[in-house]
Amino acid sequence: MSEAAVSSWCVVRLGTDLLAFEVGIVGEVLPAAPVTILPRCPAGVLGLISRRGQPLAVVDSRRLFDLPPVAMGSSPLLVLRTAVTLAALPIDACAGVLAGDPATYRPAARTAGEPPWVAGFQPLPGLGIATVVGTADLLRRLDRLRFATAA
Repeated sequence: MSEAAVSSWCVVRLGTDLLAFEVGIVGEVLPAAPVTILPRCPAGVLGLISRRGQPLAVVDSRRLFDLPPVAMGSSPLLVLRTAVTLAALPIDACAGVLAGDPATYRPAARTAGEPPWVAGFQPLPGLGIATVVGTADLLRRLDRLRFATAA
């Protein structure tokens, strides 16, 4: 589905950034959980948490989106899911599931030097302008991590 056609977004804060994810790939938001660090994980994988008794990879969201690193604190986790991908991204806060407006959605201008993961921008009343995360690029980035060798 094109990001412009999405009617609902899961909107999160990551530092000063407001990011919007297609609701179809968001499983849930979990409270902060202890992360078990594993030896020889690929760079970008912080470790594992136990989610209802099942292991779940925690991926460094800042590294995933090429944002400056910050000290990892106790953060809620955004769980992303598809038929083959399941990962958790640390976030600072979840603003909730909010309606998008295709009339105000603006696709990213590739000539403006936007990172490849930026699909566009969606104004959200009361919050500001959210950067829309391109689902296809996000899943490619997660797949690269899944098959990466240890750091």
